[in-house]
Amino acid sequence: MKQLSVGIKARHAELLRGSGLKVTSQRLALLRVLSAEGSPLTVSQIAVKIKEVNQITIYRALEAMVSRSLVRKVDTLNAYTHYELVATRKHHHHAICIVCGKIEDVDLCLPKTLENNVLKSLKNFTLITGHSLEFIGKCTACMRK
Repeated sequence: MKQLSVGIKARHAELLRGSGLKVTSQRLALLRVLSAEGSPLTVSQIAVKIKEVNQITIYRALEAMVSRSLVRKVDTLNAYTHYELVATRKHHHHAICIVCGKIEDVDLCLPKTLENNVLKSLKNFTLITGHSLEFIGKCTACMRK
């Protein structure tokens, strides 16, 4: 178990260095939480898991990681932004419950032809470098209520 955590810590340190960020214990703790969770988290949820780091530091670290494409913001259509680690995960989307806020990963993706068709329809763009898509609805539990 100890070897595994050392290996993960080394990979996270390399991710930070590779993106031009300084390796700090706070950033490593943040990456550890995001990679272990597997689903998007709010800053408050992250702060509960790493009590030794204050929320302002978490916000700043997240913004630095977002700007380097290690982490992405997930718009859940509620008051709180969620964050997830993307540097070590394959591209995916989300289904979000409008009642309870549950988030589930959607591993299916849009065909490249759709991106090409969107690009052809745009007047002021010559390149599409990616996309983000969230499906909004009600989860099974909320439908039963």
